[in-house]
Amino acid sequence: MRIALLAAAAALLAAVPAAAQRGGRSDMTGPGLAGSGVAGVGYHGAAFRDIENALFRRAEGRVVFRSPAIACRVMARAAAEAVELRDGGLRPPRGWQNAAPFQRQAQADVAALLTEEGTATPAARRVVAALRGGMPGEPGDEPEQLVAALAGLFRDGEGACPARDRWVAGERWAAALQAYEYFVREAPDASLDPISPELAIIGVVLRDLVDAALAQAQA
Repeated sequence: MRIALLAAAAALLAAVPAAAQRGGRSDMTGPGLAGSGVAGVGYHGAAFRDIENALFRRAEGRVVFRSPAIACRVMARAAAEAVELRDGGLRPPRGWQNAAPFQRQAQADVAALLTEEGTATPAARRVVAALRGGMPGEPGDEPEQLVAALAGLFRDGEGACPARDRWVAGERWAAALQAYEYFVREAPDASLDPISPELAIIGVVLRDLVDAALAQAQA
């Protein structure tokens, strides 16, 4: 069952850009980002260490974006994603289990989660409930961890672009990718069968952010 659910989650992903295929040893020694990949089965078919290496590095003891240009591309994509979600315009990926558009309420809730600080907001609570798949859950479980990593993420780095510093902090962005991978790998089957619209939307948004970063990395 777990393999089938992970395969379904992999439908959120598309073809890998060239930048993610370069490999190489990561110079990250911060958060434990190396793993099987976004959606638990590898992001775009590439090992997550390669994604990590392409997007992030360490500077002055902190996890930062590999370049200010990559950071600014991610921030710009995040702003566009927020507008698209609020307008209900995010489309399911090719191969998604349901061809119908994502529910507008689910999109609005994810938009609010990404742009509002804290995990006690109504939207954050609805997303936690959706990720639990109707199960009661418990404090600190995988759905709460993922929501905590995403809450207010799009506000992180506001005003950082155009970048005036040598680096732009990337801890929260790296942690969000890690939390998504961890959720799909470790969450109980009830959270993934079926995959909730909220989880699918989160997966598509993270995919788009990584795509934007990789496109800048190979520019």
